[in-house]
Amino acid sequence: MYTFEGKSCRIHHNSDMSGEVRICDKNSGKELKVEAQDILDFVAEYISSERIGRLEQMSTDSILYLK
Repeated sequence: MYTFEGKSCRIHHNSDMSGEVRICDKNSGKELKVEAQDILDFVAEYISSERIGRLEQMSTDSILYLK
């Protein structure tokens, strides 16, 4: 397992993001287990939403690479 050290938590995960991800609160020591696919889906949805928002704000010239 690999470990990511965040500001408030420690995340243990497989290198290929398969199976469970263990999220441990650094202050309380409480642990939450989540399917890695749920986290990947959440992040992908967020990125998709951000990209769609940027695209909707672009001008015609920008979309067509005219400027």
